[in-house]
Amino acid sequence: MNPRTTDVGALIDGSRFSPLQIRIVALCGFTSIIDGIDTQSIGIAAPELAKLLSLTPAGLAPIFSAGLLGALTGALGLGTLADHIGRKLTMILSVLIFGFFSLLTAASTSFETLLVLRFLAGLGLGGAAPCFTALAAEYTPSRKRSLVIGLMWACFPLGGMTGAFLGSWLIKAYGWSAIFYVGGIVPVFLAFVLAFAIPDSLRFLALKGKSRQTVRRIAEQITARPIGEREEFTAVDHTHGHAGVRSLFAEGRLTTTLLLWVIFYIAFTILVFIPLWVPTLLVQPNGLQHSQAFTTVALNNGGAVFGMMLCGALISKIGPFKLLTGAFLLATIFTMAVGQMPGYPGPTNAAAFLSGLFVGVGGVGVIALATVFYPTLVRSTGLGWAIAVGRGGQVCMPLITGGMLRGGLKPSEIFIVLGLLPFLAAVAVVLLSRDKKRLP
Repeated sequence: MNPRTTDVGALIDGSRFSPLQIRIVALCGFTSIIDGIDTQSIGIAAPELAKLLSLTPAGLAPIFSAGLLGALTGALGLGTLADHIGRKLTMILSVLIFGFFSLLTAASTSFETLLVLRFLAGLGLGGAAPCFTALAAEYTPSRKRSLVIGLMWACFPLGGMTGAFLGSWLIKAYGWSAIFYVGGIVPVFLAFVLAFAIPDSLRFLALKGKSRQTVRRIAEQITARPIGEREEFTAVDHTHGHAGVRSLFAEGRLTTTLLLWVIFYIAFTILVFIPLWVPTLLVQPNGLQHSQAFTTVALNNGGAVFGMMLCGALISKIGPFKLLTGAFLLATIFTMAVGQMPGYPGPTNAAAFLSGLFVGVGGVGVIALATVFYPTLVRSTGLGWAIAVGRGGQVCMPLITGGMLRGGLKPSEIFIVLGLLPFLAAVAVVLLSRDKKRLP
């Protein structure tokens, strides 16, 4: 009798959401929360660090950019590595990297040391994102994939919101270094949990021809039924050759990739602009107090959480292109509004929440699009490079903001300039909609 061959993608799509898959998505989501807390930590600690290191607000820009440059580098290098050695191993490595260097950040006493440590911690922060995204997406049935990706990516600003409240309390109780001790110890613990609690991607294992017993054991947990020894497993994929950056531009994907990069660049830039800069730009004698600024940051992240969850629920009903176009246009209005009335915490907080909400919809929407535009063997590479481009926007944003401050622009004018970016993202979404044929 010839062995039966089963496509693992069809197996996942045709099965109920098993306890194994729930555990994988939950731990990927928790990794995203920790990523968000650690990314947020430098913005919360910035006012205290500025006093310690005698820095002006513009002088904080290189420190913000160093961590984000590390995240860009990590997304490029570790995201691509995940397509060769697996999502699980690369995610564990990434979590250990940002945990270890966050711990060391707590002991830094010079500008130069802080700059280096934030870059090295950023390597892990950037490398984790494409791994937990791809791993969760590949264990989720296609009918629930957009919802799960939305919920999982909502965990990143949830981490930012948690970090804003936790960080403000830690600073008052124990000083700024406590933020980085907590942000270092928790990821190290998480890495050990990931090592024993989750398997690697079933699609990845099948495509790479890994252990039959491992693949069969995972398949049995998903289907909740025994699988015969003679059954073979494969994964249908539309990529020819090996994973690599060139695959992102092959088979007619050039325009699609470039437009996705534009949207990622803008969405990621605006997602961190308000959390990083509000404590520095809007805390003024006639503006926000420090405690009010932390609330603004938390509400902005809370809006992003809600927006990302909303996107996962609405994207299949409204359609990704209409949803993203509208979200980015509204994000333009409310991002500009955040900086126009710092003397009025209520309207400022409302604008920050709505800016986060609509940018969150756009951010998770483009991530969901990327997971279906790119096939399995280049999915982590595609996500890694797209996220790296987004991180590139985050790297440039503090330097540009610092330049605008040195050039004499007022905070209100800076919010107007950067608030125009989501409008450009809306234009890119409209252009991307011409490539609907690539969606399944």
